[in-house]
Amino acid sequence: MAELAGRGPDILSQADAFNLLAQIERDAGEHEKAAEAATRAYELSWCDGPPFAYHWGLQRARAMLRELGVEEPELPEFDETKYERLPEVGSELPGEAEDLSDDDDGLE
Repeated sequence: MAELAGRGPDILSQADAFNLLAQIERDAGEHEKAAEAATRAYELSWCDGPPFAYHWGLQRARAMLRELGVEEPELPEFDETKYERLPEVGSELPGEAEDLSDDDDGLE
């Protein structure tokens, strides 16, 4: 079943699939397989590390790992130095910069 869980179209779907697999394995009494699936869900949900993580996938995986008595994997924290900052851009649309505070509301 783990092979099927890893075939999702994107990482977040795969994390959800592994979280579901962890529940199924736990309910079937397969605690070792449940722990493996929950660990994989945790890793996939981590993404680049908080705050750039799949919050709900991570929460579900953490809860399952806690329930199974398994420690969370140690993964690298987000390191902003690895990424180039995006340039600052203005938030004004063309024409918005004009002073529109005069009394002419255009309704006359």
